[in-house]
Amino acid sequence: MIKKRVAIYLIFFLVIIFPITLVNSMKPPSPPEIEVLVNTGFNDELTPERQIVLNKFIRDMSLCGIKLNLLIVNYYEMLDLVLTGDFEIVFFSGIALPNDNMPSILDYLTLIYTVSNYNNSVFGQKIIDMQNAYMNNDNITTLRIFHELELILHEDQFFPTFCYKYNSTDTYPYSTGSFIINCALSSPLQNKSLRWALSYLVNREFYRDTLGYDYVTSHVFGWSQFHDNNLQEIKYSIGLAKSTLAKAGYCPSSI
Repeated sequence: MIKKRVAIYLIFFLVIIFPITLVNSMKPPSPPEIEVLVNTGFNDELTPERQIVLNKFIRDMSLCGIKLNLLIVNYYEMLDLVLTGDFEIVFFSGIALPNDNMPSILDYLTLIYTVSNYNNSVFGQKIIDMQNAYMNNDNITTLRIFHELELILHEDQFFPTFCYKYNSTDTYPYSTGSFIINCALSSPLQNKSLRWALSYLVNREFYRDTLGYDYVTSHVFGWSQFHDNNLQEIKYSIGLAKSTLAKAGYCPSSI
């Protein structure tokens, strides 16, 4: 009788338990949970418009199996965390610029490179080369290098942008809406595929209309007269986000 029971248990394990365990072990992992600093600006809480956009962002991420850990912070708290590198994504970030000229663009490039912890020495060197070309009044080389930097920004998606506006009466008339992404080796967003998936999940038209921006763009310098218009815009696509995650080895199932 004991031998018969052992045989039954063994058959049960081999036929049911072991195949289930094997299948589960072979499944690709889910996308990692991401910590998001939700920037309320100079207010203590989100405006209704920002809350609507945040809800849309959470829903779209969840459709790809991406879980978010939200931390609501004001501008000063966000700034402290970004400067210490203690963040993964900043939601509702952006930078206002005083002029559409090369000195302002160079300052912006340096800031992006620094706060994103973007570990790409080629990008850093190109900023230096562009600055040297500008100082030597070599406008052709300056523009060429700037377009090379724009291409890297596009290909690596470490500072996804969704819209911008222009107000000629402001001291800083050029205002962009972007995400700050921490690309440090310790961050899950060091994975470029995960950054691309995030960018596909940004419904830029919806963000523009809800937040009151003027124009949609997926490029950091899409507002500039020096922008390379040959760069393609990134369209909102949950399907492309899922396929990008799948190619990166994740299981982008709905939750």
